[in-house]
Amino acid sequence: MANQSDAPVSILGLAQGILELSQVMTQYFQANNLVAPTFDLESQDPPNTSEYRRLHAALKTSLEDLQRLIDGPRKWLRIFCCTGYDLGALQVALDFDFFQLVPAHGEIHLDDLAAQAGLDIDRTTRVVRQLMTYRILEEHKHRVISHSSTSLVLHQDEELRAFVQYSLDEMLKAAADSNIALKAHPHETHQNLNPFVTRHGVGVFEYYKNHPDHGRRFATAMAVVRNIDRHLDSIVLDDGFNWSALQGTVVDCGGGNGHISKSLAEVCPLFLRSN
Repeated sequence: MANQSDAPVSILGLAQGILELSQVMTQYFQANNLVAPTFDLESQDPPNTSEYRRLHAALKTSLEDLQRLIDGPRKWLRIFCCTGYDLGALQVALDFDFFQLVPAHGEIHLDDLAAQAGLDIDRTTRVVRQLMTYRILEEHKHRVISHSSTSLVLHQDEELRAFVQYSLDEMLKAAADSNIALKAHPHETHQNLNPFVTRHGVGVFEYYKNHPDHGRRFATAMAVVRNIDRHLDSIVLDDGFNWSALQGTVVDCGGGNGHISKSLAEVCPLFLRSN
């Protein structure tokens, strides 16, 4: 998230702030007997505490602002708009089971990876090395591939793998047709007038009814939303808002597996309504 304050932003000022925040974050790890994340294969995810999330948000914002400044708007936009090409490489790797074919704690020659995946060696190599620019997969020996910490997570975590695949297969393709959907109906809003219908021909629920394999994958993916965003429960419940004073209806608009609604219902049983 970009810094929207009116204070002037400079390269040096951001760099100094990044150093200070990095020192504070390091002190946080040390004070809590935590191992700071690295690119080592066995490096663990950072903690999900409120203090770490606060430090993470501040540091990430400064890092993103610094990159925008040193790139300049033209170069930054050029790089940003090419992200879809890199995501295409990730989609290919997932669909051809690259992450499953690379042994968890071993290695595989590119020729063998291509043969087992059923893809020609040229494009297998291109996809792998494009992903390596994001530290996804490693090539410590020439043409011999092993896992990075990021690709190992995709190898081991079926739920995360499902989340990435459904995001690329269904949602990213639909998002690419957003302009088409809005131009077709620029002044009309309806649940079936959206980019998903424009791309896939039917709404989300009908699509998953027609494609049960993708429906199962979507359901699996929602578990990741629950695990990664579990802190949102406390934000919703502890932000000082008096939910029990509401006289109307609270609507869950979706985007997870209902965990926030469940938490609200436990605090305010009147919200719980059976269909």
